[in-house]
Amino acid sequence: AAPAAAAIAQPERTGPPPSGFALRRASAGQAVVEGRDGLHEIGIGSTLPGAGRVLSIRSTSAGWIVITTETIIGPTPL
Repeated sequence: AAPAAAAIAQPERTGPPPSGFALRRASAGQAVVEGRDGLHEIGIGSTLPGAGRVLSIRSTSAGWIVITTETIIGPTPL
């Protein structure tokens, strides 16, 4: 019998994490986050349902983050 080919684990893109939101794209002042109800295009000052008002969208040494009045949404693997 032929040996089984080694399977390469691929990260599976799933919905948002249990915290409620996953950062999908970001640039200075704009971001796209995925929540349980779909994608949200947000900017500084906009309100993200369930996370409050967006205070900051910034690049850090660990990647982009979105800071709201209620949470911090960080980079997530795709």
